[in-house]
Amino acid sequence: PLRERAGARRAPHKSPRPAPGALEHGEHLTAEDAAALVGVRTDEVCPFYDFEEPDGPLPPLTRAMVLLFAVPVVIYLTLTFAGLFIYMFYLYGLTLLPQGPRRRRLLHASTLAISRFFLHATGWRLEYEGKENLVAARESGVPFLCVANHTTIFDAFGIAACMGPFSPVAFSGTKNYPAIGRIATEWGALFVDRRDKGKGFTKLLGEHARRQTAPELGARDVLVPMLVFPEATTTSGRSLGRFKKGAFVPGLAVAPIVMRFRCPGVSPGWVGPHSFGVHLVRMFMQWKLKTITTTCLPLYRPSDAEKADPELYSRNVQRYMADALGVPACQDWGIEESRALYSVLDENYAKSS
Repeated sequence: PLRERAGARRAPHKSPRPAPGALEHGEHLTAEDAAALVGVRTDEVCPFYDFEEPDGPLPPLTRAMVLLFAVPVVIYLTLTFAGLFIYMFYLYGLTLLPQGPRRRRLLHASTLAISRFFLHATGWRLEYEGKENLVAARESGVPFLCVANHTTIFDAFGIAACMGPFSPVAFSGTKNYPAIGRIATEWGALFVDRRDKGKGFTKLLGEHARRQTAPELGARDVLVPMLVFPEATTTSGRSLGRFKKGAFVPGLAVAPIVMRFRCPGVSPGWVGPHSFGVHLVRMFMQWKLKTITTTCLPLYRPSDAEKADPELYSRNVQRYMADALGVPACQDWGIEESRALYSVLDENYAKSS
């Protein structure tokens, strides 16, 4: 991608003050309403809200199908969670093996299998593109971390089904969870304290990412690189939210991963105004009509200017990924604006209820 000049910097971002609104509960929000509610003057469409598909009750035909397929659905979900628990106990067994290439290969193969099983069991078809780019990144001997767009609750499974296990960032308390804690530990998660912020956190992140892809590690084809979602929350999938720059402060190369979700009749984006239960049921009923396409882009090595300016680096990677997805890259909408928007909406809905 074309890189911006080091001098062409965007003005420092300031979190907006939520503006008072008068949106009634049940009234569908427009893009102009969203910008006005958080005081953002922009032509960009907010990526943290689905303006094209109001959420509502299930149509009569869908309700009938839910009742008709209730038993098969319960069976599939039971098998899915049973598979996850089997995987967890398998990970406990792996701890009996010494750290090394053999243990990483077993972890890699089992993670691919359980992730693909989970997605197929929930009705997704899987497509993979550019896996050779990830292989080249692993074999390059260059420390790197992976960055990906974030749209649905299925993102982590979609990435794991393509690349195997990855090292996530998790809060320190996660380590004590019975199932998730064991999986995160075996995957090499970076456990951080909620009080770790600023330079201390980015230093930890950089050191951990280097360890996960260190040149001296053997079996480089099954390395467990670090994965970060720089948008820091889910979006509608119709654009990319502004990237947080923390992952780019260490100046490491990044392996971008972009995910496309096709789900006829239902927007897969895990954003408002969808309610959790109704939205999940509507997505689940699109059996084998929905597709996840995971694309690994070539390793992006930062220039000297980008290493010196993490904000410039994050913008260029965001634009690179947006071009690959064919969607806009937003600079006026980030996690701060998302929080402000939903804070105002919650306040308005509370007043109108």
